[in-house]
Parts: sequence; C-alpha cells; structure tokens
Amino acid sequence: MASSYTDLGIEKMATGENAGTWGTKTNTNLDIIEKAIAGYVEQAVTSGGTTALSITDGDATESTSVARHAVIKLTGTITGNSIVTVPDSVEKVYIVTNGTSGAYTVQFKTASGTGITFGVSEKTTRLVYSDGTNIVDAGFGGASDMEGRELVLDADGDTTITADTDDQIDIKIAGADDFQFTANTFTAQSGSTIAAQALTATTVTASGIVKTDDTTEATSTTDGSLQTDGGLSVAKDAVLGDDVKLLSDSAVLSFGADSDTTLTHTDGTGLTLNSTNKLTFGDTGTYIHQSADGVLDLVSDTEIEINATTIDINGAVAMDGAITGATNITLSGELDAATLDISGNADIDGTTNLDAVDIDGAVQIDAAVTVGVDDTGYDFKLFGATSGSFLLWDESDDALELTDSSPIKIGDGGDMQIYHDGSNSYVTNSQGALKLATETSGIAITLGHSTSEVTVADNLTVTGDLTVNGTTTTVNSTTVTIDDPIFTLGGDTAPGSDDNKDRGIEFRYHDGSNARIGFFGYDDSATGFTFLTAATNSSEVFSGTAAKIIAGELDISGDADIDGTLEADAITINGTAIGSIYGAVAGSSSIVTTGALDSGSITSGFGNIDTGSSTITTTGLITGGSLDIDDVLINGTTIGHTDDTDLITLADGIATVAGEISVTTLDIGGTNVTATAAEINLIDGGTARGTTAVADGDGLLVNDAGTMRMTNVTTLKTYFTDGVTASSIAADDIAAGDAAVTIGNGSTSADVTIDSGDDVVIDAAGGNVEFKDAGTLQLSLDMDGTAGVQIIKLGVDSDDLVFQQYDGNEVMRINDDRKLYFFDDGGEHISSDGTDFTFASGNDINLTATTDINIPADVGLTFGDDGEKIEGDGTDLTISGNNINLTATADVVIPNNVGIQFGGASEKIEGDGTDLTISANNLTVDAAADITLDAAGNNLTFKSGGTSILDISNSSSDAVITASVQDKDIVFKGDDNGSAITALTLDMSEAGAATFNSTVTSGAGLVIADAGNIGSASDTDAIAIASNGVVTFSQAPVFPDGSIAVADLDIDGATDIGEAIVDADLFIVDNGAGGTNRKVAASRIVTYIDANSSAASVGKAIAMAIVFG
Repeated sequence: MASSYTDLGIEKMATGENAGTWGTKTNTNLDIIEKAIAGYVEQAVTSGGTTALSITDGDATESTSVARHAVIKLTGTITGNSIVTVPDSVEKVYIVTNGTSGAYTVQFKTASGTGITFGVSEKTTRLVYSDGTNIVDAGFGGASDMEGRELVLDADGDTTITADTDDQIDIKIAGADDFQFTANTFTAQSGSTIAAQALTATTVTASGIVKTDDTTEATSTTDGSLQTDGGLSVAKDAVLGDDVKLLSDSAVLSFGADSDTTLTHTDGTGLTLNSTNKLTFGDTGTYIHQSADGVLDLVSDTEIEINATTIDINGAVAMDGAITGATNITLSGELDAATLDISGNADIDGTTNLDAVDIDGAVQIDAAVTVGVDDTGYDFKLFGATSGSFLLWDESDDALELTDSSPIKIGDGGDMQIYHDGSNSYVTNSQGALKLATETSGIAITLGHSTSEVTVADNLTVTGDLTVNGTTTTVNSTTVTIDDPIFTLGGDTAPGSDDNKDRGIEFRYHDGSNARIGFFGYDDSATGFTFLTAATNSSEVFSGTAAKIIAGELDISGDADIDGTLEADAITINGTAIGSIYGAVAGSSSIVTTGALDSGSITSGFGNIDTGSSTITTTGLITGGSLDIDDVLINGTTIGHTDDTDLITLADGIATVAGEISVTTLDIGGTNVTATAAEINLIDGGTARGTTAVADGDGLLVNDAGTMRMTNVTTLKTYFTDGVTASSIAADDIAAGDAAVTIGNGSTSADVTIDSGDDVVIDAAGGNVEFKDAGTLQLSLDMDGTAGVQIIKLGVDSDDLVFQQYDGNEVMRINDDRKLYFFDDGGEHISSDGTDFTFASGNDINLTATTDINIPADVGLTFGDDGEKIEGDGTDLTISGNNINLTATADVVIPNNVGIQFGGASEKIEGDGTDLTISANNLTVDAAADITLDAAGNNLTFKSGGTSILDISNSSSDAVITASVQDKDIVFKGDDNGSAITALTLDMSEAGAATFNSTVTSGAGLVIADAGNIGSASDTDAIAIASNGVVTFSQAPVFPDGSIAVADLDIDGATDIGEAIVDADLFIVDNGAGGTNRKVAASRIVTYIDANSSAASVGKAIAMAIVFG
C-alpha cells in the first residue's frame, strides 16, 4: 500500500514500505509536526489582492507550506484591503499577527469559507482556529466578536457581560440585569443603584430633582448623605431640618449682597461681629456693638436687667458706685488691683497669675495649679521644717530637686524612702519586702550602666532563670552549691561545627613554688579527656603537664595506653590475676611472676619476661620486638635460633623453611605420614622416570576435590574414553596454547565444571570470549583494553539481554529495540534515539532524592513537544504550554524540603509539608487556555517582598478585592492607543474615594450623597446640591453656543418692578431673530418707536406698546 498524507502533509507510511528511508521520512514528519505546533513564519501580503497559503505533502520546507505553521506574521506595505487564505480542509489553531503597514484591512480566512478581519488600525495578534470550513476567532487578542455570546465572570455562571444588541453592553449579576452601557451613557437598571465612595467628573448635570434617600447624620465634612469637597451655592431659600455646623475654626457667616455684615468664629474665643455693626434686639434702641477698639456697649433706651444669682465679669470693672445685694462675686477674667483685701474665702476656679504670693495660712486648691506656660517656666520651691531642706522645681534644669538627706517617703509610715546623702543614693525599706517588678511579664529591668558594677550587699535569690551575658562571670564565694546533677559547659545548644576549643574546668593552685593553672576536661585536639597541671590557656585551648590521678579503683572498659610507670599491688587482665609484681614495669624493665601469665595481650615494649619456673599462656597476641625462649627467637615474621635467626619466614599465609625439617613422626590433620622420604620425592618429578610399562592395576595419585587419593589406570582409561573425544584431543592439548582448545565430556546432557579455590581467569589475548549454544554464538565479550572499551554483544539479532535474580525473577532487560526495561518488557523502560533520552512508564514515574533535583540552565522539561515546557535560564523560570495539566492516577510526590530546580537554586519549586514555594526572579505562567486559581474558600493573596499587597476573597459569592496595606490605593492602569494611563484610582486613605482618568457616563441618572458637591480638582464645589435638591453653581454657567433655549428659562414675573421704567433699564431682545439674545436699554426702544411712528408702522408700535406696557 502506498503512503497517504494527512491534511497537514504528514506522511502515513504503510506497513513494510520505505525500507531504509524510515528515519528520513520520520524526521520529516517530526519537522512538519513541530512547525504545526510551534513553527513561526513571516508571509508578505499581496497588496489589495489575495495571498493563498498552501501545504505541500511530505515537505517540511517553510516557503512551500506556510499554512502549516502555528504562528504566522503577515508583513509588507499594503495600499488596499487584502485577503490571506489557508486550505479549507486544514483543522488547526493559528496565532496570526497583522504586521502590515498601511491603513487597510486584512482578512484571514479559508479558501472557500469565512474568517476574521483585522481593522485598518488593528496591528495586533489574534488567536484563531480553522474548523475545516471557516476561520473562527478563539476570543483572545485583537477585537473579538462577542455577539450572541456571554463573558462569564464567576463560578456558577450567573454573572456575565454580553453585547447582543448593537452599541450596547449589558452586565448581569446573580442572574439579574443590573447595568447597561450605551454610547456615552451608563444606566442602572430597575432595582439597581450606583454606590460610590467618591465620584470625580468635570460636570454632572441633572434636569430634575437630585435626591438622596440616605438619612445619615453629618458629623464632619466627610460623612452625611450629601458631601462636597468644595463650596455649596443655593440660588433659592435653603431649609434645614436640624443643626447647622460650621466646622472651620475661622468660619464666617456673611449677611447682605456685598457681605457687609459678618459673624466670624475664632477658635477658643467665640463669635465676632465685624466692624461697628450692631446686634439689635426688638428695635434700633436696644443693641450691642463695639463703639471703639476694646469698648463694648450694651445700649438700651430704658434699662438693662440682669437676672442671675452670680455675675461673672471677665475683665476689669470700673464702677462709680458700690456692688450691693450680691452674696458672691465671681471673676473668671483678670483682676488688676494694687492691693486686694479679702476678708472671707476666695474661690478661684480659673487660672490665677500672680507675680508673688505670700500665704501664711493653709491653702486648699481644688483645681489644677499651673506655674508658667509651655516652654517658659519658673522655679517652684517648698520648704521643710529643717533649715536648708526644701523641694525645688528648677526650671533651668527642667528637674525636680531635693536637698541631700531629704528623703521621699512612700507608705503610711514612710516605710520606703528614696534619698541621697551627699555621697551615695539609697532606696530603703523598713516594712515588708522591697520588690522591683513590672506589671507585665516579658518587660526587661536593667540595673546599672553598661560599664558600671551593681553590688548586692546581702543575699540574692533569683526565683526564675538567671542569664549572664557578660564576658567574665566571677563568683568569689567560699562554697558554691549547684543542685542540677548536670553541669553543662560550652553553650546551651550543641555546636554546629568544631570550633577547635577545649571544654572543661580551669582552676588555680599553688605548687609550693609558683602559682599555677590546672585543667580538667575535654581536649578537642586529642578527642579525649585530660587532666593537666602547670597548664597554659591560649584562647581556650589548653596545654601543660599530664597530672597524676589518685583513685581508690580504676575501671577502664577500653584500651589503656600507659607511657610511664604502672605501679600496682595486683593486676587482673580479663578477670584473671597475673600474680604479684616484684619489679617496676618500665620500658627496659622485666616482668617477673611466680604464677601464670595468661590471656590478654602485652604490647608495651617490655624487656625480658622472666617467669621463673612458670609458663606464659595467652589467647591474645605478643607483639613488638622479639620473643627469646631458650635461644629460640620469634621476631616479627621470622622464627629461628640465636645461631640462625630466620630458619622459618612467615608471609601471606605461607611458612617458608630456609633449612631442613627433621621429624621422627609427621602428623598432618591427625593422620601420621608413613611414606618414606624417597616416596615423597617422587611427587616433585625430580626422580628419573622408569621404563616399566603401565598396567591396569597400577595406581595413580589424584587430587579428589582437595583430597589426595590413589586410583588405578583402568579408572583413568574410562574417563578419557567417555569425556575426551578424538577430535578434541587431536586439536591441541591445554598446555600448548597455540590453537583452539575444546573442553568437553562427550555428552550433551552432562555439565562441564570449572571449580577453583581462587580466581578463574579467562585471557583471550586480544580476542573475544564467546559463549555458544549448540555451536551458535549467543554472547561474546570483546575485551579490547587498548581502546578502553569493553563490549558485551549478543550473538542472535532478535535476542534480549536479561538480568535475573536467584529466584528467576527478572530484574532488568535490554531489548532488541535498544530499550532498557525493568521487571519485564511490557512497561517501564529507558531508551534513546541518538538525540532524545526517553523515560517511559505504564504507570507513575517517581523521582526520589534526599536533596534537590538539579536541571541545568536553559535545559527544560518538555511535555509532548517544545511548546509545553518547564525551563529556567539561571534567573527566570518559565512554564509554557497550551493547557498546563498535572494528571496522575495517584499523587505526584516530592518529599518535604526537596525541590525541583530549574537552572539553579534561585529557580525552584519546593514544599515543606505545609506550604508550597515557587521561587524565581520572574515567574511566567503561559497557557493558551484558562488559568484557574482556586483557593478552596480561602483568600488569593498577592505579596511583594513577603508583604501582603492585595487579597481576593469570596464573601457570600461576592468577589471581594482588598488592599492589604493600610492607606494604600487600588489602581487600574491600561494602554490608551499606545499611551500608558491610570484609568481609575481607589484612594483607601480617603475612604475609597474613586478618581477616574476620564469621563464617567451614567445611563440612568447620577445620584450623589445629600449636600454633596460636583466639581473639578480646581473647583471641587462647582455644583453644590442640597439635600432638598436645590443646585448652586459656584461660577456662572456657560452654555455650548452661549445661548439658552427659551423653554429653559422660567421668568414668572410674579413680582412687579415697583417703580417706573427709566432709560437705563435693560430689556432682552432676540437680535435680528437670529437666535442670539442681547441686552437693550429702554432708551433704545423709545428711539425705535419714535423712528417708526408712521402709519405703516403703527401696528408695530402698538405691539411694542403692548409688550412694554
């Protein structure tokens, strides 16, 4: 069967064809697939015409198969609308970029079907696909046709955006139509409202009543149901149902058209009526006003009556007569008097400023006493009964001072005192305990300066932990008692590394001549414990003389290395006493014992060991030097006599006798040797061979499986008859080595065994070692040492190389298709095609490591092809693919604290059993379809440098976006025709005030809070809307063409001018009936009537007279 081709031009080869060209054709197919999946090509567009892109079967050439590529960039300068087509039958995804220049459209379609069109200015990239008939927009990039489709925004599909109607966008939330956008209009549908913390727009105009139903009380300029950042203008009467608050400390309430009368608030003082204006009561005869600077007049044309039990006068009082009928006189202001004699009590509730006060009696002050003002003070001194003792507030030192030996006493009986006696400072307590403590646990108390000493003159008890962080801790006490059975030196935690310092106790002593340092502890360099005298401490590393240890009993469980003299009344080795020692044990001394010296080992380099009439029995070793027993010398590897010291040499398990061995009886393994020396000599072949013929009954000496036995010639004859064929004997003997040697037993069912107690060496002398079965080569070993390559080669082309365990279970197999299988040849295997390395599994592939799995920089993990890859470049980690799916029949398990690195440790995915961390400089998640982040009911948090910046959460199916950092804004940015813009800013430091970059359009009216303002950044209260709907403009309104329709004017004429018309009065005239209204003086009308008083214009004059009365 001949090859066929897919729509992409991939050759589908039939069984048995294309012998010898499979590799080439497969590579071509792979190139075609690669270009279809990830190929990029640029195609020049025919200006004003049709550019047909094609696919050539079995050809991977770029120029002849442009329609096959995944990414197509259209280029060239076009001067007319152009079309680019692909074959109808191709079903694939395209990424198309309009890179043409020229203000014309480009349509991308199938040859016979429809497609997508790039607009004249749409130089963008579109994701599309061919369904075999038409090119369809996938909805990503460029302009997308959303007609008839909904953009679903939430999980349950009931919050959407649609554009079904031309020039209209509908927003549906929770299944209900809530909002609608049309040209320049934003409409809240029935039942929906627009809630805004702040609204920024140039101008908001309402032709009707602007009303807010919110009943929030206003307590500041930023709350209440109507708010404005600027002023509020009301052309009509303003009716307020409750309080009016002017919050400015300098607020002014103005009256009159020219604001000639004002009432001004002064912070902390009150209200000020401007200039000499009067506050009149009833009629002009009763009023209050300032007649001159500093003079307030209360004027009445009859009398001023004050009904009060107390008259409080804040200033100086000048009276011609006496004050009568008053029980108390209260002055809350200033009292200026040369002298003041008060016979009764003086009750002063306010501030009393006195230059000097001499009070000889008791003083009761029920309010605060202030001496001086902020940053300007005065000394304040209280004297005691003792001369020179006083309490002083020294304003120059900003300090409260007591004289020496004048204590501060605390407690009913003054039990606690704080004072300074001129030399030292004291805190004393005569009753109960003196406790220095904090109200809250964990607050530190510091005693002393960093360079001073704190002395405790009595006992010091610490009920909690005691931590001493200084450099040196000195305890000068006679007795130190530590209850803890463990005394730890070297830190409260184990060192992380060897600091090469000793650990132990340093003590000081005097040896009768000099002061010394001793040390007992762990010697780091010797890795053992040591006891030193006359020691030297060099940066916590000790050296000195090893000291004598005096002990009642010494029990050493390990080895004892004694370089000096060992003196003991008795020595027991392994539980057995070695007798009394009469001489000292030293390097050149002797060990003399009258008992037995048995077991253990003696390795100390002794001199002679004289046992007298006793014996030495040991199950251990006697090593070092030589052993001389009655002129028999044992020295290292030789045994000899004083006259011949190396008669026997021991080496590598062999005893070599330099002389002769003469024995009366030779016993080997419990059996006496009865052969004569002459008979034994026959074995070495040194005796001349005889000429006597060999008979069947003659005996031969044979090694029978390690035992020397006698057999007869008849048995040997049978062996040769059965085991050695004539052909094998004729070829060569084993010793010749110059031709092939065959070892066989003449039987196809019997084994040939090579059994050696040592190595079995097969040396092919540069040739191969071959293993055959029935003459057919099965396996060969090519030991080519010169080439540095050892080859194991199968002899049969279709055979596998199998490795089995002892029980026959297969461990590993190298198949004929050059794949390495594990357990069997049906599933897991490793293979390579010379370019790629493949791991294959019928189930999971588990990567288990105790540390990181390192993948070099710019080497990625590819899934399917290079379009789906995880790769790092040493800085950034990139995960790319169409859809990124992690699918397994079981978990993909990576151990705790073991990560996957991409390029280096800075690009890594790692979990610790709780959190999963993805580390990278830039993290790119690239998917051709949706990317879904599901926090399972928790928040989706965005961080920067470990700090939470933004949270996205779910609240009763509402999507909640929260700025995590206090007073930080949420900013929406975008690109407006190539320029970066900030579209919307939500200012969290201003209660979420929203600032739009451009116009805000509402389709169903715009509602602001009661008493709110509408304005610009420079004039925030351009339009002020009161809670009753009254609108005030801060500036004169300007209309687009300078005119206003008559219907927009409401001139009710309800009030008559009240006086005669004069020449200067103005009227409004439609100038030339051209739609422009202008002012005209009454004198001009008179002139016009006079000039047109002829009969022909009588009607006109009458009409004018009717109009103007």
